[in-house]
Amino acid sequence: MGTRPAVCATKQQLDFRAAAAVFFNVREHLTQKSFYRPPLQKITKEVFAAMAEELGSGYAACFPSEDDYEFETDAKKLEGLFLNTLINVAEAQEKAGTTVNLQRLVETAIEKYCQKLDRYSHYRRATPDAPPIPDGIVGIGARLIELADTYYIAPYPNSPAQNAGLQIGDRLTAIDGKSVEGLSRAALTRLIVGPEGTTVRITTPRGEYTVERKKVAPVDIHTEQSDTRATVVLYTFSAAAVRELTAFLKTLPPDLELLLDFRGNGGGEVELVPPFCSLILPLNTVIGKIQSFSEGESETLLTFRPPVYAPKRIIILQDGGTASSSEMVITAIRSCAAVKVETCGKKTFGKGVLLEEYPITTGLRGEPGVAAGMLQCTTAHLSGPNDETWDKVGIQPTIEE
Repeated sequence: MGTRPAVCATKQQLDFRAAAAVFFNVREHLTQKSFYRPPLQKITKEVFAAMAEELGSGYAACFPSEDDYEFETDAKKLEGLFLNTLINVAEAQEKAGTTVNLQRLVETAIEKYCQKLDRYSHYRRATPDAPPIPDGIVGIGARLIELADTYYIAPYPNSPAQNAGLQIGDRLTAIDGKSVEGLSRAALTRLIVGPEGTTVRITTPRGEYTVERKKVAPVDIHTEQSDTRATVVLYTFSAAAVRELTAFLKTLPPDLELLLDFRGNGGGEVELVPPFCSLILPLNTVIGKIQSFSEGESETLLTFRPPVYAPKRIIILQDGGTASSSEMVITAIRSCAAVKVETCGKKTFGKGVLLEEYPITTGLRGEPGVAAGMLQCTTAHLSGPNDETWDKVGIQPTIEE
């Protein structure tokens, strides 16, 4: 196929430039920042295949054969090939008297390609901005955790959610009788919140719970102390949580058991894993490794200070909502010979990757454009001190409940 000018033949053709910009911007992020760094020709080939499948056999002649680009690595030539294909599709639909939204076509193809990378990578089209939640609209006192399109809940202590019977790590299946399957986080949140004093029905595999909506301040961590045990409920890894935990550990008498409740903790900031582990594990303990490219070297994470507190024993609570940074900490503690540890509960979720989101616009090469969608892709893999991996398999507790 020869290269033709990358211009629309008529004003009636749909937004050719926007469709091309979306593809080129997504391609740039995937080849430079994704863990897999797929070759240019592979992305082009897969997106072409998805576009052809979406259009049907009547548009087969619009697409190049694999021989035209199978061994092509020059970005400019591949761009020309892609632009030429868009022109072919636009001209074919004009001759047929049909309408093909080129941007929608390309975005659908990108969605299908991203789904092949792994269970976390995806492209989502931009949706009209929802109006802000008005004053007087409140929640149920719980943190919402999203893991691979599955939602879990972590009620705060003494919150309406906890008082109604919901437990940390409960998986949400329906809100007021409406299935949560396929809902975005924003859409799910809008089902849960409402005017203070009203109720909402939350359905989980354990049953249905009617919860009164009430204003409750968000919580990252909750701590308690008894004569024999210090309890830490960690909802997420955040700087505020690490600061509060540091202050709490400094007040403890020696030789207490330390209970770490990671149920429903979907991760948080992985950069805070070393500061967290440094509070309770010996200096220079290997925590784990981060590999940011499938063919690259791993970065080893270590504790960097003497521990603030040396517990007599560590007990860890975990469940199916425990993931990512939490799983890395569990693996590090279990691998540390200097610590006595038991893990109780259920198998963890099994998320051993880091994810990043990149806004995609219709602007080419840094030019301003309209928001088109959001690309989420895996940027790194996590592993334990001895290269243990928990991705897709989870971590079994030593005591299963």
